[in-house]
Amino acid sequence: HFPLEVKASTEVVLSFSDSVVTETASGSGYQIEGTSLTITANGQYRIKGNCAEGNIVVEKNLSNVVLFFDNLDLSCSATAPVVIKKGTTAVIQLVGASALADQEDASTEETNADFEGACMKVKSGSSLVFCGTGSLSIDGNAKNGIKGGAEAEISFYEGSYNVTAVNNGIAADGSLLFYGGSFEIE
Repeated sequence: HFPLEVKASTEVVLSFSDSVVTETASGSGYQIEGTSLTITANGQYRIKGNCAEGNIVVEKNLSNVVLFFDNLDLSCSATAPVVIKKGTTAVIQLVGASALADQEDASTEETNADFEGACMKVKSGSSLVFCGTGSLSIDGNAKNGIKGGAEAEISFYEGSYNVTAVNNGIAADGSLLFYGGSFEIE
């Protein structure tokens, strides 16, 4: 069983394009600034679309956030495409085929305050669960694919993962738990 209740969402659909994030209906629990989406409250959020320069941040100390990655294709060169901030418990449910690409410049790691060095960064003390029958392609061009900080817990229950990274494909300073899923890591 999953640590959080995950069910089909009838919530607002948030769609990325190269210029903006749009919502199917007026919703709450998130903020949109251009192609940056910040989740600010517990809830279920269905996210889809394609964007060459966009990112998702889940704010710190939230206890029940479910992100449905619904055929989402997201790249970012300014920071990690997805960041789960400190002390948050979140679930990513994969629907269809989604892809993340980190296009950060590795040479700016010491000088860029927004540098995360990963497609998906799970900050210290956070818990992230992956589930769903879809697939996720991860391209860690700068450094890592999926990276967890100190005391972060990253769990995989199902889904298909294809990870390419110049450093670590999937890593955590806390713990990695594999209950299911299929993985190709380079």
